[in-house]
Amino acid sequence: ERCNGVESILQIAQILHQSRVHLQSMILENNTALVDEFYINV
Repeated sequence: ERCNGVESILQIAQILHQSRVHLQSMILENNTALVDEFYINV
């Protein structure tokens, strides 16, 4: 039981890490698009 708990925690941590990286890349892409729009409008 204890091993399963640790495994599931590691799995959750891995999923969170992957989604965090995905979110960061999405945010970075959106930010660069916003910055580009800002400079175009200036």
